[in-house]
Amino acid sequence: MLTEVSFKSNVVAGPKHFVFGIAFVSLIVGAPQIGTAQIVSASAGRPDFAPAMIEHAQKMRRYKDFDRGVERIPHIIERFSVDRDPKGAIASFQPNGPTFTANNAFFKDMGTNGRSCFTCHRPENAWSVSADDVAERFEKSADDPYGCSTNPETGSGVLSMYRRPLPTTNIGFLSAIMWDGREPALESQAVAATLVHAQAKAAPTPEQVAQIVAFQKGIFTAQIFDNRAKFLTGDNARGGPVALSSQDFYIGINDPLGLNPKGIPFTPEIFDLYRSWLNAGQRHDHDGNGTPMANVNELFRTVNITDDWRHNNHERSMVNEHRRSVARGEELFNKTRINITAVSGLNDELKVDSIPGFCGTCHDSPNIGNHSVKAPLNIGVPDAGDKKPPALDISGLPVFTLKCTNVPDSDPLKNKVYKVTDPGRAMISGKCKDIGRFKGPILRGLAARAPYFHNGSAASLRDVVDFYDQRFGIGFTHKEKIDLVNFLNTL
Repeated sequence: MLTEVSFKSNVVAGPKHFVFGIAFVSLIVGAPQIGTAQIVSASAGRPDFAPAMIEHAQKMRRYKDFDRGVERIPHIIERFSVDRDPKGAIASFQPNGPTFTANNAFFKDMGTNGRSCFTCHRPENAWSVSADDVAERFEKSADDPYGCSTNPETGSGVLSMYRRPLPTTNIGFLSAIMWDGREPALESQAVAATLVHAQAKAAPTPEQVAQIVAFQKGIFTAQIFDNRAKFLTGDNARGGPVALSSQDFYIGINDPLGLNPKGIPFTPEIFDLYRSWLNAGQRHDHDGNGTPMANVNELFRTVNITDDWRHNNHERSMVNEHRRSVARGEELFNKTRINITAVSGLNDELKVDSIPGFCGTCHDSPNIGNHSVKAPLNIGVPDAGDKKPPALDISGLPVFTLKCTNVPDSDPLKNKVYKVTDPGRAMISGKCKDIGRFKGPILRGLAARAPYFHNGSAASLRDVVDFYDQRFGIGFTHKEKIDLVNFLNTL
């Protein structure tokens, strides 16, 4: 168990970095609570870790936002809606019909600081939050607006981590809730978010919780348009949220360690969205845009393009080449062999130094890309000090030095010292082996929600690819990296 913790802050030295799209999270340090993410208090209906966290959030109500204003919330979230993003357009689809925001607590201000769920979960950001918007808010305040490093009330006995808000869409595919898997159910997460992030004086009612959860369960989001590949449902491709909404999923589907309840063997062929594009341009591909659930004219207005490229030989050639690149990237994701070593939660748990694997060994859910079972892992993203990954920027993140002392002498982790930007699941379990472990997120809608990883340390998808290439010694060529990034941008 963790008994010694020291803290070094880089926040004041690099204020512009730590808020690059990263949410502020505070957890109270106290006696370890083993496995609390799996336990719900029968009396309060909340996980055991929640009361101290909620109490701290209530105290923080005195620190008001400098830029509080009226939040603009649309009257309706259409059944099929499209928003521009840096690489094209992201789309959301609700199979059961539109949502009227006035009738759903997801869009209501139920707290004391003017925030709603919608504040940090926006459709144009794949139902996460804009890094640029967070950075702008931070620039309007001081270098250390919450007094993390100087104020005894906010800085004493509190570990402050900076984690990207996870999307509130596609959640029917989740095997774990929150980065550290601490929430046992969506209902408890909705209650905790209202009391902590909105700093509400009272928990939402069961009816309000049901509204929030129903909205999240009923919406699917994915990239629908790429600036260079054009419509991601064209030429027999299967991008976009409509196809995603019918994707089969159950806990354990395609698990590589034999945990599939149906006994079906694992396959590394995770994505099959753009296979038809491998030969783009080598056949007639004028099959339309393939957007059966959307008004094509509305899509054209949203992305501000015309369909003229189909009738221009040069432009059509450029589109087809980019589509072939996307398809090659998908093949790389599915087929690249990776020697998996030193992954906490995998190699150590299996007592195997090296595992011959693929991207899909961890990102195993078909056409989704997250863990199909609860599997918190440490692949090195939280590492600091001498082990800091060269492809990642942690210059604005806090660094924690953790020493494992309260363990049996026979434990291989006895007296081991970790330097990390986030203790990860260890903050919930109290176990040294869980230091730096996080779940693998869903990979859809990536283009709309940079930066990446739990701490936002990868500014771009190229940084993500570079990290994996360096971490596992894959040896991608420059062209392969471009193909892989192009593919990830279409998810």
